[in-house]
Amino acid sequence: MERNGSALWVVIWTGAGTIMSMESYISADDAAQTFPDVIERVRSHGDVFVVEREGEPICRIEPIAPARRTVRDLVRLLQAAPRPDDGYFDAVEEVARNQPMVPETPWEP
Repeated sequence: MERNGSALWVVIWTGAGTIMSMESYISADDAAQTFPDVIERVRSHGDVFVVEREGEPICRIEPIAPARRTVRDLVRLLQAAPRPDDGYFDAVEEVARNQPMVPETPWEP
């Protein structure tokens, strides 16, 4: 999990794969004032809200069932995700360079 301003990216591991979801943090006062909008975002987009009072999480408003996701939703999530820094790419390249060779399978002709 990574807290990024007023949002927290959450990775959920399921039997069918990985789902990446974003929790938005909202004050109890803002949630009360914009409740119809919050409920619509939960219903239509599957958004999750963590309601806070004085900076302390109090409750979570989330869909009862997982939201149906489309490719458009995936693109939107990827665009909203923080970009990896150069150090990340360097680490990935180093891991790829240092992978051991896989032995040939004895079952191939």
